[in-house]
Amino acid sequence: MKTRKLLAIVLAVAMLASFVSIPVFAEGEGTACETLGIIVGTGDGVTADYLATTATRAQAALIYLRLLGLEEEALAFEGTETFTDAADATEFWQPVLEYLKANPQLGWVGFEDGTFRPNDPVTGQEFTKLLLVALGYVEGVDFVWADVMTFAATAGLTALEDKAAEDLTIEDLAVALVEALGTKTTAPTDVTLISQLVIDGVIDEADAVAAGFEVEEEALVIVAAYASAVDTVTVEMSTDVPEGTAITLKKGTAGYVTAEAVDGATVTLTALFNLPAGTYTVTVGDSSADFDVVARHAVDLVIGADTLYLEDGQDLEVSLLDQYGNAMSLTGTNYSIFNQDDGYVYDPVVSTTFLVDLVSEGSAAAGETIYVFVYDPPSMLSVSGELPIYAAPYIETITVGGVTNSDEDAVRLYTNTDNHILDVKAFDQYGQEMTLVGSMFDTVIPSPYEAQVQVLSSNGSVIPAGSHYIDGGEFTFDAVDPGMAMFTFVIPDQAFIVTSEMITVYAEPAVASIEIAGPAGPLYAYEAADFDVFGFDQYGDPIDVSGCDPISFTVTNPIFESDP
Repeated sequence: MKTRKLLAIVLAVAMLASFVSIPVFAEGEGTACETLGIIVGTGDGVTADYLATTATRAQAALIYLRLLGLEEEALAFEGTETFTDAADATEFWQPVLEYLKANPQLGWVGFEDGTFRPNDPVTGQEFTKLLLVALGYVEGVDFVWADVMTFAATAGLTALEDKAAEDLTIEDLAVALVEALGTKTTAPTDVTLISQLVIDGVIDEADAVAAGFEVEEEALVIVAAYASAVDTVTVEMSTDVPEGTAITLKKGTAGYVTAEAVDGATVTLTALFNLPAGTYTVTVGDSSADFDVVARHAVDLVIGADTLYLEDGQDLEVSLLDQYGNAMSLTGTNYSIFNQDDGYVYDPVVSTTFLVDLVSEGSAAAGETIYVFVYDPPSMLSVSGELPIYAAPYIETITVGGVTNSDEDAVRLYTNTDNHILDVKAFDQYGQEMTLVGSMFDTVIPSPYEAQVQVLSSNGSVIPAGSHYIDGGEFTFDAVDPGMAMFTFVIPDQAFIVTSEMITVYAEPAVASIEIAGPAGPLYAYEAADFDVFGFDQYGDPIDVSGCDPISFTVTNPIFESDP
C-alpha cells in the first residue's frame, strides 16, 4: 500500500510538472511582479508592508487587468452600466467597475444581487478562478464555481489551494500570479502565460527575463483546417508560417498536388480538381490535423435581382449555392419565367444563373412584371419572385471633380506621364451611379452618333484626342506636352454639357541651379575636398542630383597666401 501511495504522489508531481515552469526568485514573488509591472504598490513601491496588506476585490481586479494589458483601457472607459454598489468605491475605481461590468468574459461578474463589493477582501477561490480565465479556461465549460480549486490543481495552480475561503494579502496575489505566469495556457501555441504575454506585447521580454522567467518560442500549430471551397482547403495556424515550411495534403495514403498560398498564419491549398468526400490530413511543419470533406450539395436557392430593365441579357441573379457559398449549375432545375401581364413565357440562357432577353424576345414593356419560379429536385429547394420591368437606364447627368496624379509623390502633372485619373461620375435617370465603360465614350462624333458621351479636349497637344480611356471604371488620361487643357463632356441626347477644371501640364523637372554648402571637413592645400551639393529644378523645388556627373570647380580668389 505504501508503494502504491508513493507512486501516486510521483505521478501527480509529474503531471503538474508538465503544466508549470516556475523560476526560483531570490528576492521574492512581489519583486518579480513589480519588475513585470503587474503589482506597482503605493508611492514607496512594493514594500514588505504593502505586500502584507489585505487585498480588496477592487485591487485584485486592477492587478488582473494589468496582467492582461487592459489597465489603460479600463481606466479610460466610459460605460453606461455599473454594479449597484459602485458608489461604495472612490471616484478612481468608477471606470474600472464600469469596464468589468461591460466585459463579463474577464471573470468579474459580481454577485447575484448586482453588487461587486469592491472594498471586500478577495478570497483564494475568487482569485484562482480569475487565473484560470487568464490561462484560457472558460467557466461553465471547463469548470464550475464549486469546483474551482479542484480543477485548478489539475491545471497546475496550487498556490492558493489551502486559502480557498481565506482573505488574501497582496503577497498571496503575487505568489499566485507567479505560479500562473509559469503555467501553460490552453492556446495551441503550447507556451506559458508569461511567454504568451511577451508574444502579445503585453510584457517586455527583457522584463520577463529580469524577473526570472524563461520566455518560450511560440509553437507552429494547426488551429483549424477545413474545406473552404470544392477544391480548396484553408488552414489556420497559431503563428506566421516560416518560409520553406513543408506542407502536405493527403486523403488516406494518397497525396494531393496543391498550389500553396501562405499569408501570415493562414495557409490556402488549392487542388487541381474538386476534392472527393472523405477524411483528409493536412500537415504543416510538425503539426497535423484531420478534417472531413462532404460531397458538394446545394444548401440555398435565391433570387438576387429586384428589378429588370428593357435590355438584352438581363440577369435574374438566381443562384443555387453549395455549402461553401459558391454558385452551382442551374441546368438540372425546373423553372418557369413569364410575363405576368401578357403571359409570354421566356426561354432563358441557363448556366449558374438565368439571362433573359427583354428586347427582342416577347413584348415586354416598362411597368410590367416578370414572374420567376425555380425548383431544384435533388435538394428540394425552391424560390419564386416578381421582378418589375423598368425602361433601360441611360446616362442622364455627369459630375466632374479633381485630378488624381498617378505619381502620388509629384506636386504637379508633368509631360509624358500617364494613368492620371479625372474624377468623373455618371448617373442614370433613376439617380443610380453607373459604372463607366469605354463604349459609353467617344473622342469624335460618329455618324450616326453611337456613344452616349462625347469627350473633347480643349488643347489637343497637351491632352490629345484618344489619350483618355476607361480603366477599371475610372476616367484615365495621359499628359503629353506642357500647357493647359480642359475636358468637356457632352451627352447629346440630353443636351447636357459639363466641363472639368483647367488641367495644367508642366515640363518635366530638370536641374536649373545648384547650391553648395560645406565643406564637409577641413580644407588642405592640393587635396580634394567634399562639399554638399543641393539641386533645384526650374520651379524652385529640390531635385535629386546624386545621379549627375561629378562637379568640379575652382575658386577665383586664392585661398592660401603662398604655396607651401
